Amino acid sequence: MLQERRNQCLGLVRISNRQLNKVRYYPGEGNTHGLMKAVLCERLEKQGKFYVTEAVIDKIGTRADILVLDDFLVIEIAVTESESSLEEKREKYESIGLKMGVVRCS
Repeated sequence: MLQERRNQCLGLVRISNRQLNKVRYYPGEGNTHGLMKAVLCERLEKQGKFYVTEAVIDKIGTRADILVLDDFLVIEIAVTESESSLEEKREKYESIGLKMGVVRCS
């Protein structure tokens, strides 16, 4: 059952972008953002969760910082991002059945 759920969530991600449980960094992201991503992914691995970082979701034209396959959850790491920008992302993710959480760091 869990594997089916993971596969279903992974199906939302661009095929060439499906690297499981590997922390990938996006060019231009700051050190604070990258460090937080690594910390969060380490926690997910300790919990036995499967995830994809920098997950490109073509259907809605977004790139999720972390997509937790087990929970259909996107984790967005916000350093300078505005609330309105985050709300736009949340609406897009929810339109395809994903939840979104935000981790703020400075």
